[in-house]
Amino acid sequence: MNKRIVLALILTGCLVFLAPHLPQVSAATVEELQSQIQQLLQIIQQLQQQLNALINSQSQQPGGPYCFSQTLRYGMTSPEVKNLQIVLGVSPTGYFGDLTLAALKEFQQANNIRVTGEVGPETREVLNSKYCVPVIPTTTTKPITSSCGWCGNTCVRKTVGMSCPDVMPPLGVECKEVNGVCTTVPLVPTTKYSCVTARGTIPTNTYSTCIPDTNGTFNSLEECQKVCGVASTCTDSDGYDTTSQGAVVYRGTSYQDYCLSNNTLIEYSCGDANDLKTTQVVCPPGAPLCQEGVCTVGATSCTDSDGGYNIYVKGEVTYSVGGVTKKYIDTCVSPELLEEHTCQAVRDGTMLRTECPVGYTCQDGACKASTTSYLRIISPNGGEKFSVGQAVPIYFTSSLTDKQTSGITFQLYKKTNDSFGKMYVQDIAQEVNTGSPYQWIIPNNIQPGDYYIYAAAVNLRDVPVKEIYDFSDNSFSILASTSSICTDSDGGKNYNVKGTVRYNGQTYTDTCLGIIRPTCPPRPNPCPPWQPVDYVQEYYCENGVMQQETHACGSGYTCQDGACKPSTPPTTIVPTCTDSDGYQPFVKGTVNYGGQILTDSCSSSTVIKEYICSNGMPNAVESTCPTGSTCQDGACKPTVATTIPSSGRCSDGSVCSWCGNQCVKFTSGMQCPTVMPPQGATCTCVNNTCTVQYGSTSLMDTLNKLSASLASLIELLKR
Repeated sequence: MNKRIVLALILTGCLVFLAPHLPQVSAATVEELQSQIQQLLQIIQQLQQQLNALINSQSQQPGGPYCFSQTLRYGMTSPEVKNLQIVLGVSPTGYFGDLTLAALKEFQQANNIRVTGEVGPETREVLNSKYCVPVIPTTTTKPITSSCGWCGNTCVRKTVGMSCPDVMPPLGVECKEVNGVCTTVPLVPTTKYSCVTARGTIPTNTYSTCIPDTNGTFNSLEECQKVCGVASTCTDSDGYDTTSQGAVVYRGTSYQDYCLSNNTLIEYSCGDANDLKTTQVVCPPGAPLCQEGVCTVGATSCTDSDGGYNIYVKGEVTYSVGGVTKKYIDTCVSPELLEEHTCQAVRDGTMLRTECPVGYTCQDGACKASTTSYLRIISPNGGEKFSVGQAVPIYFTSSLTDKQTSGITFQLYKKTNDSFGKMYVQDIAQEVNTGSPYQWIIPNNIQPGDYYIYAAAVNLRDVPVKEIYDFSDNSFSILASTSSICTDSDGGKNYNVKGTVRYNGQTYTDTCLGIIRPTCPPRPNPCPPWQPVDYVQEYYCENGVMQQETHACGSGYTCQDGACKPSTPPTTIVPTCTDSDGYQPFVKGTVNYGGQILTDSCSSSTVIKEYICSNGMPNAVESTCPTGSTCQDGACKPTVATTIPSSGRCSDGSVCSWCGNQCVKFTSGMQCPTVMPPQGATCTCVNNTCTVQYGSTSLMDTLNKLSASLASLIELLKR
C-alpha cells in the first residue's frame, strides 16, 4: 500500500513538472535548456533514492534463518551471496558487486572484524551468530538423530567431533542403518551409465570415461563404451592441486578433498593406472593452513631482523600464521655456503643457499671477510671447451699482493681414473704477477682430452701459511685444432711494426703492455735497481702455430699503438667541441669532441637526451618534449593526429576540420596536436571561412537522454 502511495506522489510530481516544459523544448533558448537539465537531474536523483529505499525495505523483510557456510568473495554469484545482501540491506541480486563489498566492509568494521572485504571464517562466525537463528517450528518434528557412515573402513554411527583414521572404506558396499544398527550393505548396481570428464557429465564421444549413473544417458556399459570408450575409470577435477578443492570420480563414487587437521590435507587424485590415489599432504609454509579442503595462507605476519636478503648479517625470520609462530635463523652449511632465510622464501617453502663471495667465508650465520690468504681459479673451472692453438684467458682471484709472493705459477694437469684423478702434464707459466687474467695459448703438443688448471703462489712472504694453491673445480676439454693455418701481417717477430696474427679463425693483434716492474728475489735479498721500460706483447707464427712474446722496447723507445717506436716529447692535444644543431630539441644533432661523436637520442617516448657543448666540453641534457610532440629518432617531432572532418564543406570545395582544438581548412598531410576540440562546439564553413559555432543541438541531445532516463525510472517504480 505504501509503495503505491509513494509511486502516485512521484508520478504526480513528474507530470506537474514536465507538463509545462516538455512541449516547449524545441523553442527554448540555450539558458532555458540548461536550467531544465539541472531540474531533471535533481528529480532523477530523488527518484533513485526513493527506489533504493523501496528495494531495501522489501529485502529486509524477515524470512530467515540466513546461514553461511562458504567463503564469499567479490565477483561471485550464489544463493549465499543473496542471503548476505539481505542481512546487509543491499538489493538481493545474488551477485557480489561493489555495493555488497562496501556494505560488508562496514559490517566488519562495526563488529570489530578484520576488514578484508570477503566472508571468511571469522566473518562467517559473526554472521551465523546473528542471522543463522533456527525458525521455531509450528508443528511437531522428528528429533534429529545421528546417522551411519564410514569411520576409516568401519561402518559406525557418526557423532559430532568423532576422529577417524585416514583409511579407504571397502569398495562394493555402503554403510546404512538396518533395524537401528549400522550395517554394511552391498551396493545395488545401477543400470545406466554416463560418459564423464573431471568437469561433469557430457554425453559426447570426445571423452573416454564411463561411470554408473541412475540418471545416465546409456542403458548399458557396452552402449556407453561404444560412444565414450574405456580409456579411463578415474577422473580428477583439480589434477592434484592442493590450492583447489577438487573431487575424484572413481567407479561411480565421488571423493572430495578434505582437511584432516588444521594443517593436513587429504588430497584425492588418479594414479598412473587410473586407480584412486589418496595422499596425506602437510600444507607447505607458503600456505600452511588447511581450510575447506585446500591449503591456504590464512592470517600471517613476518619480520626479518636483517631486512631481507642480506648475506653479510646474521638474521632471524619470525613467521606467524594461524596463531602459530616459527623462527628461522641464518646458518652456515659449510665454510663457503650460507643458508639465508627471508620472509618470501619462508612463504614459498623454499631454501636459499648462497656461496660467500671471493674473500669471504661463512662464519656464525653470515658471510664475513676471510682472515686467511687465498688463491682461487675462476676460469677455466669446468665444462669449457677449447681447441689446440686457441688463446685461453686464465681468470683467478687472490688476496695476495706482489709483496707477499714473487708470483703465481700455472700448470696443466690431465684427468685420470686413479684415486688422485689428475696427472701433471707441463708448466703453463712461471711466477706471473698477481693481476688477472693470464693469457695462455694452448700449444699444439697437447693431446685432446680433459684437463685441470693448477695455480700456486711461490716464494710466500709475511703469510701465516706455507703454501697457497688451487685446482679447477671440474675438468675442461681441449679439442684437436680445426685449422693449422697461421699468418702474420708484420712477417714475424717485428717489434717495431704493429702486426696481426690470424690463427684457427681468431685474430691476435700486437698490443702495448706498459711498464712492468721485475720481480724481486725472496727476502732478505734486496731488489735490484731497474729503469722503467715499456713492453709490447708480440704475436708471431712459428711452425704453423701462433706464439707470443713479451718484449722490452729498450732505451730510447716506448711502446706506441702496438709497436716499439723512438721516444718523442709528449704533446698536449686540446680537443675541440662542436654541436651540429646548437641545442635544438626539434632537430637530431651530433656533438664532435676531439673525434668522439655523441648523437642526440630518446630516453623515452617523451624525454629527449640532447648533447650540447658547455665551456668547451660535451654535456648531456635530458628534457621533456613540448606538448603535442613525442621523441622520435633523437628529436621531438609533432604528434601526427588524425583530423576529423566536420560538416563544414565550403563552396570552394575545401573542408573545415578540427586540428587539435583549432577549426581550420583541412589539407593532406596536416600534422595536428593531440588536443580535444571544445565540447559542444562545431567546426563549420561560413562564407568560405572556417568558423566555430556553439548551438543548442548538443544540449537538446542531453535533455532527450535525461528524459529517457526519467521515464525508465518511473517505469521501474510501477513494477
